[in-house]
Amino acid sequence: MKTLFTAFLFLCCFNAISQEDKPREVSFAIKEEKAIFPGCEKMGTSYKREECTNRKIYEFIGKHIDPEIAVKLGLKGKHRVKVAITIDRKGEISKLESNSDNKKITKAIKKTFKKFPTMIPYKTRGMPSSTRLILPITFMGIS
Repeated sequence: MKTLFTAFLFLCCFNAISQEDKPREVSFAIKEEKAIFPGCEKMGTSYKREECTNRKIYEFIGKHIDPEIAVKLGLKGKHRVKVAITIDRKGEISKLESNSDNKKITKAIKKTFKKFPTMIPYKTRGMPSSTRLILPITFMGIS
């Protein structure tokens, strides 16, 4: 009885596998457009838009974060922080993470990114979707 059941099961599986005569087509050429900082959308190529976006993000950070905060807190040397922001489908920051151990620096980063402008969101196949950007920021403390 076990042999008969096993043979029946094998034939059903083999039949199910052999029914698919044509493999499914999967497109790997999915068009993606990175998130764009306001004012960079008019740049000609995607490379120039990305370059402009990176420059404008760091200009924004430099303009809104106190560059002397590490010195004021008495930190020595370089204090590197990675800030991860999630840009949602609307182009707004929906999540912010920082790996800083210093609560005052984390607070300054959060305060800065509350002023962050709405970006043109990341797009996959022409549809807006969320994306995560990781921004390394270095604070110079006392030498």
